[in-house]
Parts: sequence; C-alpha cells; structure tokens
Amino acid sequence: MHPHSKTFFRGTTLRHWGGTRPGRFANPRAGQVQCLKIDRGKHLENAWRRQQDEEARLCREMKGLSGKSVVEVKSLNQHDTVLDKAGNSLVVVFFYSRACGSCKEVLKSYEALSQEYRRQNASVIFTKHDVLDEFDHRSDITRMYQVRAVPSFGFFAGGALVTRLVMRDTRGIRGKMIRTELLRDRKKLADTLRQLLFRFAPSAMK
Repeated sequence: MHPHSKTFFRGTTLRHWGGTRPGRFANPRAGQVQCLKIDRGKHLENAWRRQQDEEARLCREMKGLSGKSVVEVKSLNQHDTVLDKAGNSLVVVFFYSRACGSCKEVLKSYEALSQEYRRQNASVIFTKHDVLDEFDHRSDITRMYQVRAVPSFGFFAGGALVTRLVMRDTRGIRGKMIRTELLRDRKKLADTLRQLLFRFAPSAMK
C-alpha cells in the first residue's frame, strides 16, 4: 500500500485510493462511507408507543382472567403482569409442550381442578405456558425458571417461585396403569395446591 494512501469502506469491500495518484478512480467519493442519520427523538417515541401498546394489551388480558379457568401465558411480560396483579393469590403455571402426549392428559385434570377452585372462589390463578416458542426454541420463561421437564408445574406466591411439581411421563405405561398414574398425579397436584393455599393464602380456604 502506498504510504499516503487512504482506505475507504463501502459495504464489506475495502478500497484504496492513493492520495498521490488522483487519477486512479474516476470518482474518488464512490469509496467513502455513507452515514445513516438516525432521528433519536423519533426512535424513542416509537419505542414508547410500542411499550404503551404492550401494556394496554396486557391490561386487557388481565381483565379477562376472571372469565377464564386457565389463562394461556405466552410471554415473559405477560407472566410478570399476572404475578404483579395477583396480589395475595397463588399463581399456578402448567408447563407443557404441544408435542407432549402426557401433557394433554394432565391438562384435562388441571382444567377440571381449576374449575373446582373457581366455584369455591379460591384465591388461585391458573395459567399454562408452552415451553417452546413459535420457532421451536425454549421460551424466555422456560429459560428463566430452568424448566427441564414436561408436564410440570410452577407455584408462585408473592411474585416468587415457591415450589415445583414434575408429573410422571406416561408414554412408557400401558393399559389400566395409565389411568392409575393419572389419578395419582391429579391427587399429587391437588394436595400440593391445598398445602400451598394453607401456607400462603389461608383465608382462601373454606
């Protein structure tokens, strides 16, 4: 390289224009960097609007909690909002996967249990979360709470995870034993929920 040459970047291509050889390029400015001007004020305004839209959407979803037995939680922001709005209520999260056959059976028991507690006006919010996102990657919630098995449950009180419950995978079970295991898992879930309600929300138990 000539000692007085200058290096310009255009895209990912390097070009050298020698200051002592002015005739090398017909248009020396062709190799200069083109800067993109960013309107910082407009960028911040758009970010603020997106945040407001997200908060409004989460508020609408929270208003519909009372009308649903089990709420589908799709994002970490939504999960945090549920925990913030729960107050003294216990929050249960059912971790499942669309490809998990055992999860479908456990979900039926979970929904039945949620309806039972709803009739009792118990201070429990029942939610569910798919551990894989739309790209089949582990979701933010899954990574945050290090969920390694499905079907499983997370129990939250005061915004914190207080205990977990991993259900048995019934894929290797045949015949009548499947129903026996499902009934045993449902009892385990109901007992855990009852114990946590006595511990964290005793006034909810009648």
